[in-house]
Amino acid sequence: MAEKSSKITSKSSKVTSKSSESKNNSSGLLWSIIKLLLSQSYFVLFISIFIAFVPLKDFPFNAQSYDTPDYEKSLAPFHQQPQTAKLSYKLDDPKLTRKLFYNHPGPEAFTYDGSNIYTGLADGRIMVIDSSLTKIELFTRLSSNATAEKCDNQIHRTEECGRPLGLEVHNNRLYVIDSIDGLYSVDLMKTKQSHQIPVKAYLANVLSEEESSKDFLFNDIRFDPVKKNLCYITVSTTRYKMGQLPFSLLEHENSGLLLAIDLEHKNGSIIAKDLYFANGAEISSDDQYLYVAQSTTYSVSKLNLKQFRESIYSSKGVQPKLEPFLTDLPGEPDNLHTNNGKIYVSFALIRLNGPVISDYLAKVPIVRNFIAKSFHILSKVIYFIRQTLLENRLNYKSDLLKDLENKFYSGHIVYSGVKAKGGIAIYDENTRKLVEVIASNEFGFLSHAYIHPKTKDLLVGSFKNDFISVVKLN
Repeated sequence: MAEKSSKITSKSSKVTSKSSESKNNSSGLLWSIIKLLLSQSYFVLFISIFIAFVPLKDFPFNAQSYDTPDYEKSLAPFHQQPQTAKLSYKLDDPKLTRKLFYNHPGPEAFTYDGSNIYTGLADGRIMVIDSSLTKIELFTRLSSNATAEKCDNQIHRTEECGRPLGLEVHNNRLYVIDSIDGLYSVDLMKTKQSHQIPVKAYLANVLSEEESSKDFLFNDIRFDPVKKNLCYITVSTTRYKMGQLPFSLLEHENSGLLLAIDLEHKNGSIIAKDLYFANGAEISSDDQYLYVAQSTTYSVSKLNLKQFRESIYSSKGVQPKLEPFLTDLPGEPDNLHTNNGKIYVSFALIRLNGPVISDYLAKVPIVRNFIAKSFHILSKVIYFIRQTLLENRLNYKSDLLKDLENKFYSGHIVYSGVKAKGGIAIYDENTRKLVEVIASNEFGFLSHAYIHPKTKDLLVGSFKNDFISVVKLN
């Protein structure tokens, strides 16, 4: 009996030993996995920091820390004065808003010649729309090399096909800003022929050699209400081309310019430098000021036009500086429009519900450095796979990889899958008070809100969407 008990004890001891060994092995394996994950995490962290800090020769990105607005303060009128400030979602109401002319990518801005409306698309086309908004057709292309086969609906071929942004009808001509080439003048009366106006050449006496060598990302144009051959042009950045525009916004850099160009005397001046993504421009309703949006300071500035004209055409006084007009806006302002004492400010992403993810990254430039540089490196990797391995060796073309490469290279990958909520904020020009916000929960990336001169409906453009919204205001 004692012998059996001894055997049982021995067996029990062996089982316990095996169980303990099994547990030790399991815990050892688990600990090994944890250590491997930790080592990989450190490795990933090291690579991330390395990418964030090491400069890339062909990519000048260097994110800056900045402050974001107090959005509660921006939208305070809705809470403090609900009887005078209105918030509506008319853009989402099919009874009030029509979406017209689908499959026309990026109708950026609008202008009117008394009979027709004009807009420029992301694929380089300039379209003409009849006053009743029933028909849209090709008016012209700025680039002589652009063709329908090569360019139509190809939004990543900016350098080949052009990208018209701001435009204005003036003296029976359509003046168009191309993001790369600058200013074009198009005959509206007969030939529809366009010719490029050499903006940089007109600035030869005021630009340094270094400044002249930089690529300007031209954006918008407005003509002076008194001096009919004097126009004002915004340059958003001199660090990035149109094809990489999002990186200027992500970096929060200030290489923007405001230019004045005299088309009669073929000269010009730089009104302001160091602007934070100078965007839309507009003349005030009383013709006294030029408004300029600076997207990454969430603000609109103003220039006293009478003082500016006196400073360059007479010996009276010194050139005025840009003054603050609207500050702490609920998003990055794009194009501007004035009508009957009100200014309409368009937002790609309006912060009606408080900060978004990009706002939380404002104070952590190292993260934005990592994101931007990773995008750039990934675009190079995808290019190598697509071009060297697939096309050159296997004779296989992948449109999917090419599109992905373009999205990483341009930075537009940040917009992929984002359900932006756009909006239009309307302010009283005299009091600067917020009067109304017309918003959308369904789409964003709004670029221009323009009152139709005849119907008084609101035309809403977008740099990304492929349609035009028409909002019935009355």
